[in-house]
Amino acid sequence: MEFDGCRGVGDITEQTFLLDSCPVGEVIAVCYADVSYDPQRNDSVDTPLCSWERATCRRSVLRHEAILQCNGQRTCTINQTILDFPQGNESRLCDQYENGNFLDVVYLCLPGT
Repeated sequence: MEFDGCRGVGDITEQTFLLDSCPVGEVIAVCYADVSYDPQRNDSVDTPLCSWERATCRRSVLRHEAILQCNGQRTCTINQTILDFPQGNESRLCDQYENGNFLDVVYLCLPGT
C-alpha cells in the first residue's frame, strides 16, 4: 500500500494524515516513510495537490515516533507537524527548504489484530 499526502492549508497543528487501507484482521507494517518538498504545490484549493514526481529534498522519517506508532495498528493518524523541522539532529529539510510539504508512506497490511 502507498499513502501520499500533501500539507494542508493554514495551521497544520490540527490537521492529520490518515492511513486506513488495511482490511479487518490485518495491521500496518511501515516499509518506508519520506518527507519531501514539491515546489509546485498548489495551495490555492481546499485540498492542495502535490506530486511525488516533482518532490525534492526527500528525507526519511521512518524512525519518527508518529510513524513508529502506526506499526501494528489497523488504522493510523499522523499529525501534519511531521512535515516540520527541526527534527532530531536535522535543523531543516534541506538547504533549499526549511520544512516539507509532502508525505509518502509505503506499508504492508499483515495478519494481526
